[in-house]
Amino acid sequence: MTRPHPEGHPPATARLLLSIALPRRDRRYALADLAEEFAERSRVEGRAAACRWYRWQAVWSVGPAVASRARRRMGRVVRPGSYRISGGGGVGVTTGLRNVPNDLAYVARTLVKAPVTVAITVLSLGLGIGAVTTVFAVADALLYPPAVGLREPEALLTIYRSEDDGEAYGMASFADYERVLETAAVEDAAAMALGLIGLELGDERETLVAERVSANYFSVTGIQPVLGRAFTPGPSSEDGGRVVVLGHGLWTRRFGADPGIISRSLSLDGMPYTVIGIAPEGIVSRRAPVRPDLWIPLEATEVATTSREATRPEYLILARLADHAEGSQLRVELDVLAARLGDDDPEGWMDDRGELRRFSAVPERESRLNPQGRIILGAVAAFFFGIAGLILLIAAANVTSLFLVRARRRSREIAVRIALGASRLRIVSLLLLEGVLLGVVAGIVGVGFAAAVTDLLAAASLPIDIPIRFEFEVAGRARVVAFVTALATGVVFSLVPAWGISRPDLAQTLKGGTRAWPKLRGRGRLRDALVVVQFAAALVLIVGAGLFTRSLNEARSAELGVDPDGVAVMTKRVPEELGADEIVAYYREVLSRLEGTPGARAAALSRGLELTLLQVGTPVSVTALPGDQEGRLAYRNSVTPGYLEMLSIPLLRGRSLTDDDGPGAPRVAVVSETFATRWWPEGDALGRRFSLRDRSPGTTEREPIEFEVVGIAGDAAYLDIGDPPTPYVWSSLYQDAARTVAITLAGTSADAMATELSSRIELDPGEVPLVAPTTYRSQLSLQYVHLRLASSVLGWGGVFGLFLGLIGVYGVVSFVVAERTREMAIRLAIGAHGGDLVRRLVRYALVLAAVGSAVGLILVLPAAHLLRSVLVGVGPADPLSLIGGLGLLFATAALAAFVPARRATRIDPMLTLREE
Repeated sequence: MTRPHPEGHPPATARLLLSIALPRRDRRYALADLAEEFAERSRVEGRAAACRWYRWQAVWSVGPAVASRARRRMGRVVRPGSYRISGGGGVGVTTGLRNVPNDLAYVARTLVKAPVTVAITVLSLGLGIGAVTTVFAVADALLYPPAVGLREPEALLTIYRSEDDGEAYGMASFADYERVLETAAVEDAAAMALGLIGLELGDERETLVAERVSANYFSVTGIQPVLGRAFTPGPSSEDGGRVVVLGHGLWTRRFGADPGIISRSLSLDGMPYTVIGIAPEGIVSRRAPVRPDLWIPLEATEVATTSREATRPEYLILARLADHAEGSQLRVELDVLAARLGDDDPEGWMDDRGELRRFSAVPERESRLNPQGRIILGAVAAFFFGIAGLILLIAAANVTSLFLVRARRRSREIAVRIALGASRLRIVSLLLLEGVLLGVVAGIVGVGFAAAVTDLLAAASLPIDIPIRFEFEVAGRARVVAFVTALATGVVFSLVPAWGISRPDLAQTLKGGTRAWPKLRGRGRLRDALVVVQFAAALVLIVGAGLFTRSLNEARSAELGVDPDGVAVMTKRVPEELGADEIVAYYREVLSRLEGTPGARAAALSRGLELTLLQVGTPVSVTALPGDQEGRLAYRNSVTPGYLEMLSIPLLRGRSLTDDDGPGAPRVAVVSETFATRWWPEGDALGRRFSLRDRSPGTTEREPIEFEVVGIAGDAAYLDIGDPPTPYVWSSLYQDAARTVAITLAGTSADAMATELSSRIELDPGEVPLVAPTTYRSQLSLQYVHLRLASSVLGWGGVFGLFLGLIGVYGVVSFVVAERTREMAIRLAIGAHGGDLVRRLVRYALVLAAVGSAVGLILVLPAAHLLRSVLVGVGPADPLSLIGGLGLLFATAALAAFVPARRATRIDPMLTLREE
């Protein structure tokens, strides 16, 4: 504690602290200045306030005083009067702040004199920062969707049921939802299912994403409509009728945010629905990272009318814990429930692995996206973050190299400033300020670039008739990431040159100009290392682009096993009121509408379509021989006669399906050759019998179905291009009676056939086709989406990396030429040939490229090995991609070195030596 002080004297302890901390040369001046200010404050504000002020000055003056002593040791001359007192900022503190505007003005004037450096820095770093910001914005929107309007989200849990393949995070059935409501740990729970619905406004039809939810969905979540009201919970409520809550996006986009929409009637799937409310903006579905266009209440009595509907696994359950209950209690109760269901129906509650299903309860924060989907999207995000990081690394290395050269040229200027009394800290701070200022400007450019790219991604559409609208924006956390990246990059690329240039040998630098820089003897190695880094990162991008481009070409030219030329496709939903016997007649009626189509050669219906997203409902568990292990999977498609011939699927032996294979006839099948050899490796499969259990999503039929093999078709990868041949089964659609079918029409032109489908196949009121009339080849293109995207991103990144690498080598070789001008002039004067100089400099650049290539290969080969599962037709060490990437890299290095090397041969030796 500070003891009492005589009136008019500062606190003794604070004064002693200042006496110890202040340098001896400035101590008397600083203490006198402080004492004078203390006396004035005592007179005006009172002694207590003056003492508080003095102690505050003492604390904040210790740091600058110690720094001043350190600067004196570094050779700086400290003049009397360098300490100043301010009204509350402390000794020396506001002086630095007061200099910031002047420093910014000086830095700005300096940068204006180097427009090329500024342009290269801003554009290079802007693209790198923009790439990182874009990936972060997209990943953040997909992996961490916001939880809008939730009440007490810590009490909410999402409940999943394990799937047939054992995956823990699958959908539950409506019957499961009703059972969860009975658990003691749950106060209330809501069920939801995501689907499509058709909106009709006059003559316009639009496909929307609809979330069908239990009537208590909004009360369970706590989400409050911004206009109107939510659904009324309760099985006997008035909302058992057709009412709808519109999404904020649909309300704004289609109805101009008109508040008069409340109580209006809309036609959805051909039925009238009354609008009762508008949901808040930004609500994201938990089934997929999309924003629903509207919400429709589930009617429990309608959903549970049949056991098939009640047990279909298509619902997500969101449960709110009861008071004083915890998630662990709910998990125990769900385990007990799963065990009881297993005891009641062991076969129905068993998955394909022979294990009983289970429930999983995941906290709300961890289940805004399906946990399994989060893992997949996380891996994809990591891949693109790696690409963006390489682009930013190349840009930062290039700019650092550029600033090294610029710092070398400014060495005389810096030496003069130091000779006049500038401290090393002052020099470093100014140069860092340059880097930070350029980094901030580059960050602004990067945010603009990221905003443009995310707008393009949000406007992109898939080649299927599913209205997925992505909501990407560069705001909030994405802008913070851009700002932090810009600052960090600015500091990094300017710190090394700033630290080196601030300690020159004054005598030699002032005497020898820019040639003398003894303190930076390792600078040449650093510049070389930066070029090596650029080449290594560029090689990773180039080889990656080559692998994916080669893979894309291989996928496009692969033997598909089907012929998509001239084939058009669309989907059609069978009217719900038709029974099983009437469905076959409906199929025949649809085919009759297509008879006589101009230019058509064949038409068929099928449950799925090979190599497309319509491969739904195909996995089957096959038992072919007595004692055969059940659970070996094959894939199945149900088709009408003529389907195999239309797609040119070759029939090797036996017969194809005919019109006689209809209802009531023995079930027959055509199997692929892989299917035949896998189950009957030592004999002919024709005439053999097998049984299968359908494992399709949403299928509850567990009784085995027996088939006789009547034909064997050719092998192909009917699921994914590039896979091994698939064990495949084609059965008669007339015996399966699927509710949704694909209609295929083949002719001279696929586009013409798509037009004919549009005119000849009428959709029922409100029907939303999964696939609108289009070409089969456009559906096949979805197989290449990931390859096309990866090759494009890596290709542009590689081009950018090579371009910056070219600039980097050009700058380094130019610097070497400038630094060794006298040496080259002497060599030329004594008879050296200009070609020798060119070869030496080009060889120097090629050595850098070789080292960069070696480092790049060490990185790219393990990375490519991790991606081998998504490559088609090429291995991770594809020779063509590696040789092509290396050749391109060496050619770039040679070209970048040749131009300044060639210019060096035109030096006039006598003129140069005279100037030296």
